[in-house]
Amino acid sequence: MGWLRLGFVVTATVVMAATILQAQKTVSAKTSPKAKLQAAQGYKGWTRLNAQPYHASPTVSALCRSLTPKEQHVLDSDPHKEAWITVYANPKAAHSIKNHDKWVFPEGSVLVKEKRNKPDAKEPDLKTVMVKRAPGYFPKGGDWEYAVLDAKDHVQADGKIDLCASCHANYAQTGYAALDYLDKH
Repeated sequence: MGWLRLGFVVTATVVMAATILQAQKTVSAKTSPKAKLQAAQGYKGWTRLNAQPYHASPTVSALCRSLTPKEQHVLDSDPHKEAWITVYANPKAAHSIKNHDKWVFPEGSVLVKEKRNKPDAKEPDLKTVMVKRAPGYFPKGGDWEYAVLDAKDHVQADGKIDLCASCHANYAQTGYAALDYLDKH
């Protein structure tokens, strides 16, 4: 691996970790993980957008959350940590995706992304949740509320997360949702 790419992965990880730490300051200590995940309740019964886990690039796998001490050790020794994602959409979001409604997701659309470090892992290591809010909620984030939960559904960050918004801005043409994982039927 070239130094430039390694530098990018390490820089992205440091920026991401700093953003998560800042965002964690806004998470109320009294708010339970169940309350934070309320919008995503029952997501396993929603439309699964990819039949098989999608292999995410090492750079993508390093984003969207802070690293555990074990993962930091892995990153220090091998920056190519694998990630496999499965994405679910609630009925509102699934309708927009299925019908390509000019990629306008209505308020209340919810996307849940599960990340695993092996394609056959039974449980995810991480979940990220996007909840579409009213126009004006967070324009630079496409008016999505973002949340990052660890394997035990403990909230790592939530709300108007700048790191999420900066990445999802690259997908404005698809309603700020990265849809690389969609099954190609």
